[in-house]
Amino acid sequence: FCEDRRGRLLVTLKEGGVCLYDPAGDKLACLSGDLPASPGTIRQDETGDHYWLATWGKGIARLTVDSMKATASYPSPASKDKVIFLAQKDSVLWATSSESLLTYEIRDGMAYPKETPKQFPQKMMLNEIIKDRHGDLWVSAFDCPSFIIHLSDGTPAPLDLPALQERCGYQPA
Repeated sequence: FCEDRRGRLLVTLKEGGVCLYDPAGDKLACLSGDLPASPGTIRQDETGDHYWLATWGKGIARLTVDSMKATASYPSPASKDKVIFLAQKDSVLWATSSESLLTYEIRDGMAYPKETPKQFPQKMMLNEIIKDRHGDLWVSAFDCPSFIIHLSDGTPAPLDLPALQERCGYQPA
């Protein structure tokens, strides 16, 4: 689910498709056009009217919605990343995948894969990533401890969450 700045609610469907919620009819109306077969998380760009869409097998797609038609654009060369969740901080998209933390640089309105800083878990299955009101990114993981990406000073640094694990009695994902 994504509520955009205009108040529209967009929904991605597991079997493919992006839909707009029609409150008048209380139904979903699916967008037509060039859409990835396996869309995931959708977020509106922090400054533009387009959206960033996580895909299972094509990395990050830029989605432009015009009325009920959508167009997806991919960087060249296309990525094969299996992206689960994504969050934007300034001109960087941070994404979780079935294999690691991914970063994409936004240039000229497109997202291009870039090298993820080495201090973050590699070859780990990460789950959700959420940006809080301070701009920090909270990352939940399956096979490593969950962590926070602290970006306030411009240098990303992972912060562990041992209190969360102590309270739950297990590693929360």
